[in-house]
Amino acid sequence: MSDVYQQLFGRNIGNVSEQEQEKLRSATIAVAGTGGVGGAALFNLARIGVGNFKISDPETFTYSDANRQQGSGYSTAGSKKVDVMLTSLKAINPYVNIDTFPEGLRDDNIDKFLEKASIVIDGLDFFCLKMRKRLFDLARSRNLYVLSCPIFGFGTTLAVFSPDGPTFDEFFGPIPETIDTAYAINFGRSLFPVFPRYINLAAYIEAMKKGRPIPSFATSCALSGAVTAAEAVFILLNRRKPVCAPLIRHYDLFDAKITIRDSRSKRLNWFKKMIFKIALSRNKDMQAYKDFIDKL
Repeated sequence: MSDVYQQLFGRNIGNVSEQEQEKLRSATIAVAGTGGVGGAALFNLARIGVGNFKISDPETFTYSDANRQQGSGYSTAGSKKVDVMLTSLKAINPYVNIDTFPEGLRDDNIDKFLEKASIVIDGLDFFCLKMRKRLFDLARSRNLYVLSCPIFGFGTTLAVFSPDGPTFDEFFGPIPETIDTAYAINFGRSLFPVFPRYINLAAYIEAMKKGRPIPSFATSCALSGAVTAAEAVFILLNRRKPVCAPLIRHYDLFDAKITIRDSRSKRLNWFKKMIFKIALSRNKDMQAYKDFIDKL
């Protein structure tokens, strides 16, 4: 390792070897979306010493991002996310190579986004379903792993999509022409088969019904960033065989649990559905969502 790079990242040695550190230095990680999930993973990977990134995000920071997103705060509201990320990552490692896509992912740039990528991180917004499918399908055709680690409550779920595992359509189901609430719920249940008992479910359902950002929390994003970055390292260095979809890993800080589930069991059977509806019917906050609950 060069002297400056060694000083910056030499304390990694012992957890990884010098040869592995050089491999991380030469890797290229494509991060689609630099918000709460993608941004947290991005910062961790930069501090791990990954030397090359592709980052895409069309959005600017707003005050509402400050509760969870790396780079967000009062002073950066109104600034392009990729510009803030570029400055922040260069402050960590001035030698890092970063290719930015400030227009976000589009049909005319997604090939370039994945060019020379070693692995892909899915940090796209929940409702960016059609572009997410395009990203997953193209990554699969290029023999690339995709890591998706969304948050829910005080937890996160890691889904590792291998090039020879389930396709997007097989895992989430084909996207309908018009994305309705039922599909959005099914998409979410693919990654989170169980609703955390401690959340205000009414707030989540109201957000999904109206297409608004769902509730979020800083510790969940930090957990997602740690889990995603570590998994990316393990895959890049071939440290162990990854747990891939349809199996998913759920981490919850409130319940202090890590569980592995088969996402194929996400659909509620008649009995579970009835119990779920009875439980919700006893919650006054959920009375306004009776028609919606009937569609689950």
